Amino acid sequence: MPIDQKPLANNKPRKSYRPIYEALKEEIMLGMIKLGDSLHEVEIAQRFGSSRAPVREALIHLFKEGFLRSADYKGYIAPDISTDRAATRCLQPLSASWPRDYSDTTFGC
Repeated sequence: MPIDQKPLANNKPRKSYRPIYEALKEEIMLGMIKLGDSLHEVEIAQRFGSSRAPVREALIHLFKEGFLRSADYKGYIAPDISTDRAATRCLQPLSASWPRDYSDTTFGC
């Protein structure tokens, strides 16, 4: 059999991190994951029925976007989303689409 026709050793489709990322992000934004809660790869992987690799990738993306903080020997923890820049970053695109007349005292802005 030529090299280019060799079957792959592991041709299973890779499970994407995206559904895990989206679910965790939503839980953080809704306050279901509370300030100071530790997120453990093994527990999250079991919950989503996945391996640790997509969980780790989701956590890294959430960290890079400011939704999680790194904690020595604890993995990742949830920050205070009410004052954190991640909340601001998420709300800015929404606020750009709001009508200008909502920028008065209606919402305390």
